[in-house]
Amino acid sequence: MSSPHQPGVKRTKPFLQQDRLLSVQSHVVSGYVGYDVDVINTVQFSNHTGYGHTNGCKTTPEQLTSVFSGLEVNGLGRWAKVLTGYIPGASALTVVGDEVRKLKDRAGSAKYQEDVVYLLDPVMGDIGKGLYVAEDVIPIYRSLLSQATIITPNQFETELLAERKIDSIKSLHEALDILHSAPHSVPHVCRQHLSEYTSLLPKEGTAESLKTWGYPGLAEDEGLRQKLTDGIRGDLDQEDEPMVLACFASTKTSGSDSLQTYGFALPTVEGYFSGVGDLFSALVLGFFKNETSSEVDSANRENTTANTSNEDGRPIDLPPFAAAVSKALLGVQQILLRTHLHTLQVASETKRRERQDSTSSIPEEADCIPSDAELDSLPPTPVSKGALPIPARTARRMRMRELRIIQEKGTLLKLAEDEQVGWPARLLDWPQLLLDKQMHV
Repeated sequence: MSSPHQPGVKRTKPFLQQDRLLSVQSHVVSGYVGYDVDVINTVQFSNHTGYGHTNGCKTTPEQLTSVFSGLEVNGLGRWAKVLTGYIPGASALTVVGDEVRKLKDRAGSAKYQEDVVYLLDPVMGDIGKGLYVAEDVIPIYRSLLSQATIITPNQFETELLAERKIDSIKSLHEALDILHSAPHSVPHVCRQHLSEYTSLLPKEGTAESLKTWGYPGLAEDEGLRQKLTDGIRGDLDQEDEPMVLACFASTKTSGSDSLQTYGFALPTVEGYFSGVGDLFSALVLGFFKNETSSEVDSANRENTTANTSNEDGRPIDLPPFAAAVSKALLGVQQILLRTHLHTLQVASETKRRERQDSTSSIPEEADCIPSDAELDSLPPTPVSKGALPIPARTARRMRMRELRIIQEKGTLLKLAEDEQVGWPARLLDWPQLLLDKQMHV
């Protein structure tokens, strides 16, 4: 944590540049949230791993050190916000962690007395897939928790960091409290998990309610709203597959003994999309308005006794972190659904053209939706000598499902301008919930 502001110390010119953000990860999606973004890529890959085949290289620790050194020599390392994502090796993660500590120490010194907002996305793995990184990365991530303002782990990563299995309301509370408490002392934790368990969460946000509620910014277009909600999985579609993404935004400041946790319920969208976690973390950091601990404590007390959204209402007057998560979730959902709609439109247009001209061949978009395990396992199709092979079915589908972030940046900018628009939230009543130890997530 940065040094506390010291009374009686004359402040010089601010050290941090409030409109600058450092992003250290494999995929950068944060350049449109109102900041000048300095980008350090931890890998240089031909494409993301969802395509099934990837070539490229990882940035070495020596290369990272060299880049940071050049920035320091030229006085460019003055970021008010820092975002770190996928960093595959322990040595590279150590370099990045040391640079974050150095930045926070400088900004928090008696000379400047400023706070760096650091969002740590501990990309390590996922349920059903295991670790993406070497095991020696895990303890380094744990050591970085004390430097973080915000962390955004999934359930798998939350369990690794907290060293606690999460299979009940009680264990969820324990895991969050471990991350919030010393020695980690993370002020803000956002944890996501696919679950059919929705009684903790707002009813608005489930698939059926969205068909009548719609999305902010889309309510004026009934046709588009219907097409988008058609891409949402219904609650009864596939009995063995979870249909709801449960998201929890939890805050515990140094002056509080209790957790303030908000729950969000999001329906899953048909299809696999890569980079969603990167987009979410970038938007949370972009929307987060840093406030002093006293200001946060005051906001928390004002919101403790009331649910900030009614049973089927939209969030109002959320505290800073919950508000950032609320807006980020809405932004992600809008991008996912617009990407889904684009995918359907491309596939439909391809089939229409094929019907009109049966002699034409349009392999790039043809016959790659929906997913099919047998067809997806086939290798790229060879063609005549000297011509490029037809990409594998999975690669063609991934190309169609690239998140339409740049194309839809106007949607995100409108979201950033409207203080009252976000995803519905419900404040969790922990004392009451912990009375029922049989309740499972």
